[in-house]
Amino acid sequence: MRTSNLSITFWQNVSKKKSGNAPLYARVTANGIRLEISLGKSIPIKSWSKTTKKMIGRSSDSQQVNAHIDQVYFKLLECQRQLNLEGKVITASAIKTYYYKEGNDQKTLVDLINYHQRIMANVIKPSTLSHYFTTEKYLLEFLECSMKSKDVNLIDISFEFISEFECFLRKKSKLNHNGVMKHLTRLKKLINLAIKLDWLVGNPFVNFSIRFLKTERDILNKNELAVIDG
Repeated sequence: MRTSNLSITFWQNVSKKKSGNAPLYARVTANGIRLEISLGKSIPIKSWSKTTKKMIGRSSDSQQVNAHIDQVYFKLLECQRQLNLEGKVITASAIKTYYYKEGNDQKTLVDLINYHQRIMANVIKPSTLSHYFTTEKYLLEFLECSMKSKDVNLIDISFEFISEFECFLRKKSKLNHNGVMKHLTRLKKLINLAIKLDWLVGNPFVNFSIRFLKTERDILNKNELAVIDG
């Protein structure tokens, strides 16, 4: 995909493969200089088409990933347009800087946690809210320990993120299987809240199977379910 002196292509970095998956990147080239931008998504290597530069298939995962690729593409074009309007030189570095500057408006996991704590403080019982506090504490600890970060954009919460969070929880000596399931189910409820708020479009839990979990209603009590189901 090329426009003016700007070229944008998408590729999968198989050198960073993990468990059969590899991350996706946008390669931005301007005036012969190129830079990479992470899409924050990792998909099965066998599901990537080097020809179409899209994820193969029509599954919900494929549609979500391909929609994200289109979104990134048009956002990069918008960065170029804004730089032109401001009379600035179009370089790969300038576009990348502008892209991340614009990305600061994206809602994050910490935004979601703060919103949930503020809105639900007078809605549900303190004892119920405390369960969410614990889940949120583990999420922040996971970011710090496993991702070396204090926050993450909601759009970057993927199937891989959830799977690694589950592994992180299972390493906690005081958590049994049921405890892990409760935290994962609360995370799913928080994600559903983000979707209702229009802070997130796709649902990373779509193809995530919480193993041995009968139903969410077997895990959370009525007060917890009412937090987001209502």
